[in-house]
Amino acid sequence: MTLSFTTSEAIATPTAVFKSNGGSNLTDTVTYTNTNSPNKTEWTAAYTAASGHGEGPVTYTIDFADLSGNAGTQATSGSGSVIFDNTVPTLSSSSPADNATGVSLNTNIALTFSEAITWTANNITVTPTGNTAINYANNASGVSKSGSPAPRPITSLPAALNSLAF
Repeated sequence: MTLSFTTSEAIATPTAVFKSNGGSNLTDTVTYTNTNSPNKTEWTAAYTAASGHGEGPVTYTIDFADLSGNAGTQATSGSGSVIFDNTVPTLSSSSPADNATGVSLNTNIALTFSEAITWTANNITVTPTGNTAINYANNASGVSKSGSPAPRPITSLPAALNSLAF
C-alpha cells in the first residue's frame, strides 16, 4: 500500500507507522520517496503487507519535522481508507458446469467467485477432457469480460470441460 501526502513546507524524511486492525504496528519495511525533489513537500510512504498480517482496517501515523528540525503535528487521518484482505478468492461456480458435455463452441464461460475480484493480466486455462490445457490470454481475440465477477466468452470452447484453472 502507498500513502501519498503533501506538506506546506519542505520536511526531512518522515516516519510512517502502519497498524493492522487498529492494533499492533506492522513492522515490515516502509520505503519513503520524495516525489518533487528538491522541494521536499510531496512524499510517499510505501509498505508491502506480508501474508501473515491480520485482516481488517489499516491505520497510520506520520511523524515529521521541517528542515530546521521543528517537529510537525502528527498526522493520523486523511482521505481514503485501507482494508487488508488476506483471504484468497475461490471459484464458487462456473457455467457451463465442470465436466459438462455437448457444450456449443460459442457458449460463454461464466465464473462466479466467493468475493468481488479485480481481473488482472492473468490467463484462463480450459482443459478439455483427455486433452492438453488451452490458455486464453486476458486480452485475446474473442475473450472479453464485464461486471464483477466477469463472464468471459471464449469462441473456441472444446465440447467438454475437464477443469478450469487460473
